Amino acid sequence: MRGVRLRTSFKLPLVLLVIVMLASIGAVCAVAVAQTTPQRPFARVVEEWTTALDRAAQELAAPEISPARAQALQRRLRGIEAEARAIKADATAALAPLRSQLEALGPPPAEGDQPEAPEIAAERQRILQDITDYESRIKQADLAIARVKEISDQIAARTLQQSLDRLFRKFPSPLAPHTLKVAVPELVEIVGLLAGAPVEWWQGLSPEQRWRGLPYRLGALVLFALVVGWGGRWALLHWFGRTAAIERPSYARRLTGAVAHGLAQGLIPALIFGIILYGTTVPSNLLNGLFARMVAALSTVLILIVLAWAIPRAVLAPDWPAWRLLPISSTHARMITRRITFLAVVFGVDLFFALASANLVLSDALISLYTLITKVLEAAAILALLDVRLWQWEEEEKGPAAEAAPTPPGGEAPRRMRVSYWSMLRRLVGVAAIAAVIMAAIGYPNLSRYVIQNLLLSGLAVGVLFLIRGVIRELIGMALRARFVQVQLGLPHKIRSRYKFWLRVLLDFVVHVAGLVVILIIWGVPAETIAVWAADALQEIRIGNVTISLVDILVAVAVFTLVLILTRALQRMLAEQVFPHTDLDIGVRNSLSAGLGYV
Repeated sequence: MRGVRLRTSFKLPLVLLVIVMLASIGAVCAVAVAQTTPQRPFARVVEEWTTALDRAAQELAAPEISPARAQALQRRLRGIEAEARAIKADATAALAPLRSQLEALGPPPAEGDQPEAPEIAAERQRILQDITDYESRIKQADLAIARVKEISDQIAARTLQQSLDRLFRKFPSPLAPHTLKVAVPELVEIVGLLAGAPVEWWQGLSPEQRWRGLPYRLGALVLFALVVGWGGRWALLHWFGRTAAIERPSYARRLTGAVAHGLAQGLIPALIFGIILYGTTVPSNLLNGLFARMVAALSTVLILIVLAWAIPRAVLAPDWPAWRLLPISSTHARMITRRITFLAVVFGVDLFFALASANLVLSDALISLYTLITKVLEAAAILALLDVRLWQWEEEEKGPAAEAAPTPPGGEAPRRMRVSYWSMLRRLVGVAAIAAVIMAAIGYPNLSRYVIQNLLLSGLAVGVLFLIRGVIRELIGMALRARFVQVQLGLPHKIRSRYKFWLRVLLDFVVHVAGLVVILIIWGVPAETIAVWAADALQEIRIGNVTISLVDILVAVAVFTLVLILTRALQRMLAEQVFPHTDLDIGVRNSLSAGLGYV
């Protein structure tokens, strides 16, 4: 039994030791590979940098630069900056030993003194030349980094200006009589063109394509939908779905049920429509022309509507009060899900016409009138969802009987969300929705569409991140409750609670940062610009003449944490497995353990 306990207690230190050894071997191998990898001459590297930067500057002199080209230039600039920083870091690291060697040689002989030995003079000259070369590399790299930043800022400014010009382009007023006179007949013509596209496509098929190729493909698709859709739906709901047998499910079980219902009712149908959407892009498919664009647009819209219908119902569970993830009443849950579905349908119709008519030439009058109609409906749906009465937190319901029971006298009334942050955000979203309608009414449809669509996409992103956060929080709790953590690692409840708290704090930080990045991208900030900001913040923060690198700080913290964990494991091994088999008194044992910690 003692041997068994000995092997078990040695697991953690042994695992940590193996990890450290593997990391060391990996670092040595990486250095060896880096030393044997052939590199370009530095003069050629500088020449390539200069050529690429000059070309980018020339392209900026053009009257307009496309968003795709701007992104390509930003990627090229990031590559140059990364290479320059790597060369600068290598040169800086190489300077330290050279200066130490030069210091070891001592100062050169003064004028009139006895000259130093020829081999010493040659070595001094070689070291000085190497120092000069590396300092030159650092200056060239700094120059390249400065030019990259300058050109990158110019590209960002040019892209921003072009976006603002497009958003603030003035269209005819949608309520003007002339606009209605032009837009209404054109809208009727466009609807007729879209309605006739399926007939035109069908008439363009040969008899063989109509009765031989098409039925087989449609039959195979329907069969696949039935097998995957219904089979997967039954399996998810049977194994992980909600059940009336559990009257008070835990949050983890409610979350599992919500995920199962969301997948069964939303994701699987969305995947089927996604297969149809993918089929429209295959070169060998029978779809073509306007009808192909309509099928692709309809598949995209149906995916959106199905997910917007299924996910809120999975989270709010209008018919399953005990399984609801948010403490709101069933009445409000039904109202929220219906309004979200209505918003998704309106937005889906708007998206369908936008995608289907992408290659059609539309007049400014039609764009202005159509945008006003759709944005009024979408803004109304957004404002309906922002009703503060819908978001009243209530005590967790215990079942149908609990819902029917009135609130006892003196009982706690429903608690509204008291967090001022969310209240302020709700007001800002409402103001933005109303402003979007006003923008469309006075002839700025691009700006109105930009505001409404980004509000909807931001709300979708926040909802997805909320679900991901809930899942990961539960996984953290489950991991720290695992037998391996309690028995093998020997972590008591207090320590595990502390770890759970800080891991969840870290998770919240990551989710908030990820949400901020996603929302910035949704609202039009290029991902390349965000990457540049992040690189500048992580690699170099200049305060006067001092440069701080957050990456270096994080690496140092990680190394310190790893060493601390390894030290604590070794101290525990000494205290539990080594010292009990010695005759050392308690004072010597404590001194040795403390000394190991100091080392």
